[in-house]
Amino acid sequence: MLHWYCKATYNLRQFFFLKRHTIWDGGSTNLADDIPSSIGKLKKLRFLALQVCLFNGTFPDEIGDLANLEKLDLSNNLFKSSTLLLSWTKLSKLKVFYMYVCNLFGEMPESMGEMVSLEDLDISQNGLTGKIPSGLFMLKNLTRLLLSRNDLSGELPDVVEALNLTIIELAQNNLTGKIPDDFGKLQKLTGLSLLVNNFSGEIPQSIGQLPSLIDFKVFMNNLSGTLEFLREFWFLWIFFICINSTIFVENTFVRYTSS
Repeated sequence: MLHWYCKATYNLRQFFFLKRHTIWDGGSTNLADDIPSSIGKLKKLRFLALQVCLFNGTFPDEIGDLANLEKLDLSNNLFKSSTLLLSWTKLSKLKVFYMYVCNLFGEMPESMGEMVSLEDLDISQNGLTGKIPSGLFMLKNLTRLLLSRNDLSGELPDVVEALNLTIIELAQNNLTGKIPDDFGKLQKLTGLSLLVNNFSGEIPQSIGQLPSLIDFKVFMNNLSGTLEFLREFWFLWIFFICINSTIFVENTFVRYTSS
């Protein structure tokens, strides 16, 4: 396995003749400009990490030709404003996809919900709009879903079958409707962040019974009702529900009211 690693300033194009690369880690280098379309010639590439490289141009459709790609990290680059590319959703082996702080806008392709190998998705802190593809909540391998600080809207799907989810972060969007009852099926969930949205209705009682939940943030919504916790409050490390409609929280020892 060839592993290329560099922390210097260079012309990215000069490395593309090395078609046997399987790992490409160019993180924190000063590259600027565009990611060239010729990157699509690296057919054996499995890991592509170009985070914090000062890119200020564009990224090419041809990344979607890297059929063996398992990790793609382009995070923290101020690309020219662009949408998520439909061709990239055909990367059937992709497990890790990071494009947070990348100046993305527009809607998420519905076909993102068909990326069956996806385990870790972070495209937070962009300008994405529209609904979250419902298929994302059906992906069996997905463990982390991080979409905070965008401009996403609409309701979450009622059916959630991504039972390996450990973290859901949807904070600081414009999401509406109810929190899905099916979130209460996520027995591995440790963190749920829905703060600063427009969710309404009652928090599903089943969320209070989740055995692994330690981080629960839903403040600045329009939630109401009573939430009964299976475990004592000190098992929750972070618990924010303020600035909602009236919420009562109960367990054996504590009754708490937020309004």
